[in-house]
Amino acid sequence: MSEKLNGKFDKNLMENSMENSIGNSMRNSMRNSMRNSMRNSIQVKQLDSDYKKRFKVYFEYVFQYFDS
Repeated sequence: MSEKLNGKFDKNLMENSMENSIGNSMRNSMRNSMRNSMRNSIQVKQLDSDYKKRFKVYFEYVFQYFDS
């Protein structure tokens, strides 16, 4: 990762590589969390519509039962 210059470690090279790795990991974690939250919200919307359909069928059944 760091190269030796004249027997000493190149401090700038070490700092740059650390900054790059930290920046990459932060960027990846933000991207993953945004992707996951979008995926979760889409799944929740799908679940919501499924439950609405189920409740609609259930309530129609209940109202028919009370009407008869």
